[in-house]
Amino acid sequence: EQAQREIVRLRSLDRSVLAQNQAALDRVADLEGEGGHQAARLAALRQCKTSVSRELHRAAQDCAEINHSNLVTAADNKRLHTAADKLAEKLEGVNAERLKFRDAGERSRAETAASQDQLTDFETKLRGVRSSAFSSLAAGTGGQVMAGRKFALRDT
Repeated sequence: EQAQREIVRLRSLDRSVLAQNQAALDRVADLEGEGGHQAARLAALRQCKTSVSRELHRAAQDCAEINHSNLVTAADNKRLHTAADKLAEKLEGVNAERLKFRDAGERSRAETAASQDQLTDFETKLRGVRSSAFSSLAAGTGGQVMAGRKFALRDT
């Protein structure tokens, strides 16, 4: 009887071990399936990493080119600012000369106007003197012709 109990216990233990062994084999199969899935995922991640590395390398090259372009542009801008400053100085000089010529022109116009006024006054006086001389001449000759000549003064 004791041997019988021992056989039953051993058979039960054997079934338990077999069940645990089958569970372990099922778990190993699940893990292998998951491992295959993980390996595929790892391969995809490695491919993605390679692609990202290439993109980073291209971006670094683009950044280096942009930095070089920025340095060239900065140097060009410095030259342009220097040229603009020189041009501004020249424009200030030209503007000062223009103002001098404008002032000289205004003075010349004022002097011309004053000269024109003096000329007009002189012409008015000259007409008066001519008229007076003609009147005196006419009064002195009685308006007659002397020796075949007419005396007349022209206005100029």
